[in-house]
Amino acid sequence: MKIRKPSLLSIKDRIIRAKHILIAGHAGPDFDSAGSCLGLYEILKGLGKEVSLGTFFREEIWQRVSETAPVTRDFNGKRSFDLVILLDYGKMQHVVQYVRNYIDSHDPCVITIDNHPYQDQQGDVVWVEEGSAATAEMVYDLARFHHWFIGDTAAFFLLLGIIAESGALGFYPIGKKTLHKVMRLVRHDDDLMRIAYMIRGWDGPDDMFQYGAFLKTMRTDKNLKLIYGVSRVQHPKISEIAVRAVHEAMFVKGYTIMFFLRSVPGSSEWYCSLRGSKDNTVDLNLLAARFGGGGHFNSAGFKSSESSATIINKMKVFIRACQKRTPEKS
Repeated sequence: MKIRKPSLLSIKDRIIRAKHILIAGHAGPDFDSAGSCLGLYEILKGLGKEVSLGTFFREEIWQRVSETAPVTRDFNGKRSFDLVILLDYGKMQHVVQYVRNYIDSHDPCVITIDNHPYQDQQGDVVWVEEGSAATAEMVYDLARFHHWFIGDTAAFFLLLGIIAESGALGFYPIGKKTLHKVMRLVRHDDDLMRIAYMIRGWDGPDDMFQYGAFLKTMRTDKNLKLIYGVSRVQHPKISEIAVRAVHEAMFVKGYTIMFFLRSVPGSSEWYCSLRGSKDNTVDLNLLAARFGGGGHFNSAGFKSSESSATIINKMKVFIRACQKRTPEKS
């Protein structure tokens, strides 16, 4: 779905009329979810709106990002909101539970802004644009379209979302328009360095050594052009390490699909991070959907309570079937 002025005008109309606004993303946020939420939060505060964030900052990414700038407002279940803006979530089941409960019990006006493929996103206004590099880029487009001021703090958060979601501008085809936006959002000479450290930095050498141990668990299937790993190791940065492992695997010649299964702490579930290289022909969003997840063509994820062996077998069957239907490029 392309950007349409009527959609952006309808979003503006609802924002201008709202007195109290709640912004929320998906549970277990990534940097695009955090960056788009905080970027919009700062922009709407600049418009004089009363804004709250639907998060308790318990997740590591929220804690890391919130250190960049003071965030004074948080979700308050006693407050009444006349507008809820949902960002970067793909499926309603991925929106944080207490925000979904609030929507169900209070029936506020809801706006969705999302760069995931359309799945079951809901709202009075639903703006889904898979062609955007990140939901943070869509927030930028919204603000620029209406000539809303984007301060340095908001710019940093939106830049963080775009850089992280696009894999430092490497996961998706990034055109000149997105690059021009990135240039406008860079306000200080060290912005990109700060973002690189936030996304990739280690808190100490032990973290780096643990990452090396994870890489040793990776396996390959040459026929499927697949690299994958499985780990039950509990580590404070397990999520970050797993995602980084599949990102690095994207640059291995001759392999086009990468995934990592990690056990979910305190449960029998597995979480899977999926990535595809530029030569991948398998829709990873459809693959993740088989397990109740979702995402993009080359970037997706899901949770499953099945055994790791069963998950891997089902994934290989799906990949093999898709690759057989897609002839090799001559």
